[in-house]
Amino acid sequence: MQPAGPDEVQVYGPSANPISILLCTAGIVAIIISILTITLEENVHAALYAVLITGTAATLYGIQNIRHACPELIVDHDGIVHRLYGRIYWNEISMVRVRRIKVNQPILRDLRLYKELEIILKDPTIAVTRSPERRHSLYTRLASTDGWSPVTISESSILPYATEDVIQNMRLYYPALTVG
Repeated sequence: MQPAGPDEVQVYGPSANPISILLCTAGIVAIIISILTITLEENVHAALYAVLITGTAATLYGIQNIRHACPELIVDHDGIVHRLYGRIYWNEISMVRVRRIKVNQPILRDLRLYKELEIILKDPTIAVTRSPERRHSLYTRLASTDGWSPVTISESSILPYATEDVIQNMRLYYPALTVG
């Protein structure tokens, strides 16, 4: 994992989100079943039209996400490029750490532990001003007021890499990086 040269970058995260592909597939299946049922049955319920509309919406949403897919995180010699917050330079990062979140799942009757990479900025307003979408800007403001870092990356979004591997690679590019 040693960076070879000044132009080498490390890319994390899928280029096409599996959830988007699943939404597309489920939407297409829902559309086909709805159209077949509407054309073959005489007594059609309004719920079937709702399934058709929902299937269409899911398909369009999935296609949009697949067409505009980009990596979750890119690490290079200048800093990182986050999918939601754009370029963050090494000198703007105060520290990085792994945050473990316990989530109770009552249906499965277990307690799961999720990990995320938390990037703590020296000035959290950087993430607010660089967020291209308004909804992320709102989340960033709320996270900052609750004491959370606005820039977090779920380990599931950078699979097959672990958060610890990403931090190790960040330190190869920027050895002065503080890890908490």
